[in-house]
Amino acid sequence: EGINGAFRYATIYNPTAPVFDPSNTANDGYYEETLFDYFNPVAILEQNINEKENRNTILSFRGDYELLPGLSIGAFYSQERKDEVTRQFTDRNSFGVGQNRTGLAALGNGKDVNELFETTANYTTEFGGTELKLLAGYSYQDFNSYGFGVSGGNFITDAFTYNNLGASLDFPNGLGGGGSGRENNKLIAFFGRAAFNISDTYFFQATLRREGSSRFGANNKWGLFPGISGGVNLTKLMDIGGVDNLKLRAGYGVTGTRPGSSYISLQRFAPGAAFFFDGNYVPSYVPSSIPIPYRAFPSWSPPLPRDPKLSSTAFTLPLYALLAFLKP
Repeated sequence: EGINGAFRYATIYNPTAPVFDPSNTANDGYYEETLFDYFNPVAILEQNINEKENRNTILSFRGDYELLPGLSIGAFYSQERKDEVTRQFTDRNSFGVGQNRTGLAALGNGKDVNELFETTANYTTEFGGTELKLLAGYSYQDFNSYGFGVSGGNFITDAFTYNNLGASLDFPNGLGGGGSGRENNKLIAFFGRAAFNISDTYFFQATLRREGSSRFGANNKWGLFPGISGGVNLTKLMDIGGVDNLKLRAGYGVTGTRPGSSYISLQRFAPGAAFFFDGNYVPSYVPSSIPIPYRAFPSWSPPLPRDPKLSSTAFTLPLYALLAFLKP
């Protein structure tokens, strides 16, 4: 299994079996048995190299400006970046993979960059014992993933480890491997919210969010998410002994989820078998998946069975209570 299974084989390996066998020079003096899916975990760790380097960076900026009393605007930007580098080498005398390939080296790197830009406008006012808060905004998210990897074996020496893949004889013989890829998707939203606080007793809130994702099919990329909720502070209306704060709130709204990966809604192609044409072997591309025309958010089936008379909605009725323990 190479260099990634040391922990698993530590649970499988016979604890009374020897670790070393000086007579087994073919495997650098480590004890090995020719059994199915059975390897010396110490040999895996000491003969091979498996390195991974991760670097995560998060930065963000926010600015707010008050245009008028009660009216302000704000902008927010953030970027999350993840970089990963893997370096692997399997010794030519390592039992299994390395021995069969006369050494095997692999290098790979991956990068994820997620960017978010959001701008909002807030307005707050009071009239007749009622506080009104309004919010409107726009959000833009861009997700990018990149990846690259190459591997080759059949080295004349183990001294290079993973530092000289050009010395691998697999590549001149057409046995080396490599690959790269990129994935991108975008999520855009326009949103608004209105919240009423009447004498700190009654609370009402309405929200509306229009969201679009590039992961959906053509003409089905946008969805509308309305929501409404209301609540009451019961301790403002009645005297409840031993209770400091008791609120009752009910809410109703439409929810949705994006597809798990990009390009599912598109017809995709992948390299296929080569064919002989005009004296040469010509590579071909063949369909690798069928397009799935995902519909916009609110049209999705709900995750749990509901009354068929109800639409794809979520209903919540939380009850909050904060008990105050009074000192005698």
